[in-house]
Amino acid sequence: MAAVGPSSSGSEAEATAPEGCSAGAIALTASAIDVRRGGRTSEPATNLIEHVTVIPHFDRMAHWFPNMVEQALAQLQPGFHLVGVDEDTALVGGMTEWTVMGRQRVTVFGPGGATQFTHGQRLSLPR
Repeated sequence: MAAVGPSSSGSEAEATAPEGCSAGAIALTASAIDVRRGGRTSEPATNLIEHVTVIPHFDRMAHWFPNMVEQALAQLQPGFHLVGVDEDTALVGGMTEWTVMGRQRVTVFGPGGATQFTHGQRLSLPR
């Protein structure tokens, strides 16, 4: 997951690009799901992308922790998005607009259920 936003000085001429994969992607969000405990708990994270919760290695998590999505959804705060990012896949963009890159997919959980996105598809995760 890579996020591009204004610099800490607020200058539009400068930009920052915090990036994270796996645990690094979790750290960019408001709360980090404890994947070692099957998503039953979460801890505060950096809050750079405050309205998204990420599950990395999503394609493998169902095998490791069958109830992780249900656990994570039960903890999800109103207005937040739960996003599963498969291995060998990235979600690249800014704070609300993203593009999927890689060989697998990204799954976004919303009120209507799960929606999957593949390489080149764009998605919006509004605040």
